[in-house]
Amino acid sequence: MNKRQKKQLSPEMIENQSRREFILRALRTSGGLGLYSILLNLPPAFLLKGAMAAETAKYLIFSEHRGACPLNANVPGTYVSGVRHPTGVAFAAADIILGNTTLQGNRQGAAVWNDLDPEIRARLHFTHHSTRENNHSRSIEVMSVKGAVKNEEGRATEVIPSAIAQETAATLGTSQIKPIGFDGVLEFKNIPEGIIRPKALKALFDNNLSTTEKQIKDIRDALLDSVYQNVKENGSKAQKTFLDNHVISRNQAALYTANLGNYLSSVSANQTEDKIIAAVALMKIGATPCTRLGFKFGDDNHKDLDLVTESQQTINSIADMNFLWNELKSVNMEDQVVFALINVFGRTLEDKRPGNGNDKGRDHNLDHNVGLVFGPGVKPGVSGGLDAAAQNRKAAAFNSGNGGLSNPDISYGESHASLAKTIFALCGVNEERIKTRVTAGKIIDNMLL
Repeated sequence: MNKRQKKQLSPEMIENQSRREFILRALRTSGGLGLYSILLNLPPAFLLKGAMAAETAKYLIFSEHRGACPLNANVPGTYVSGVRHPTGVAFAAADIILGNTTLQGNRQGAAVWNDLDPEIRARLHFTHHSTRENNHSRSIEVMSVKGAVKNEEGRATEVIPSAIAQETAATLGTSQIKPIGFDGVLEFKNIPEGIIRPKALKALFDNNLSTTEKQIKDIRDALLDSVYQNVKENGSKAQKTFLDNHVISRNQAALYTANLGNYLSSVSANQTEDKIIAAVALMKIGATPCTRLGFKFGDDNHKDLDLVTESQQTINSIADMNFLWNELKSVNMEDQVVFALINVFGRTLEDKRPGNGNDKGRDHNLDHNVGLVFGPGVKPGVSGGLDAAAQNRKAAAFNSGNGGLSNPDISYGESHASLAKTIFALCGVNEERIKTRVTAGKIIDNMLL
């Protein structure tokens, strides 16, 4: 990008023009590759070098909440002696039905988990692990598994969602490689990424503004002419075939762009449901291989008297997960998306002790956390549990093949990296690349169908 173009896109000028004008300006500059790709329904890899990958891959919705919610306190495997739970029917001990598997005895969980759609529960897995962190500000360290997640060359560190996006973007043919965040903190190649607001995204692609649509159509038609001419003159047979198959006509390309506005039509605020709608819409149109959300299961609840906030937020987030599932099904993406939730740390599990004002809720717990994953290829069940011999309720070592605590081959210290490695596998990253990308832990076969 030359100096003149940099000046055109300077923050001062962006502040003085509408979001739509900024998009149109970006489309006309060399920095608008991702937006070119959205308009043409052509992945950047093709626009840059006509390259496409042939392997399969899945989109990823990654949830991490730096409030460090007490999700770990009420999942299957925590209904054992001495562990405190909210009161009420929703948090009574219950057998949890996951597809054809029924979790009983010391694998029981809060009854509210049975409120999840049966189709989610048939592809849902809980993994007990430890991030070995207890500081809210360490989200990036947790998402990079303390540096075990590496960049493309296997050297510098990267965070889980960005590393997976880098591996799957070409296969999925997305408009950009970067994940898009609607909640929390996110980095891409060690550079912090901003948060997108659903209402602002909707405003950018409002289909009711005919003037803007005409401008976009004119730019799209000019771009298509340029791409077709270049491929006709210089492209290989494979590239010509790919282009013909990927962009059938200008009308189809126009429909692709308009579809984002249609998918976002029900966005009315910036609440969790709006974020879910926007995240699914961006993946449906192939804008990004990964989106970042933040589901709350009690938040930072030191002073949560009687665990009321924990109870309500858990009920609400389970309802939100059902909403996400229905949204995925509405656009036929339920078999294309993996959902993974890992919080920065867990919460203390023992009964509260009187005498300290902060003992009304739960404290930080660096020794026990729980990851939740659902999606295609996920074997329903539980891996790991609580170490009965440990006074501080730490995550137990477990067997990667069956998830049980007997004959463990994944230690407490390796559990977090092993969960990360398995999420890579579920998203379609091959074993060789996983070894390069995650240098600790091992794949948890018990999580895979």
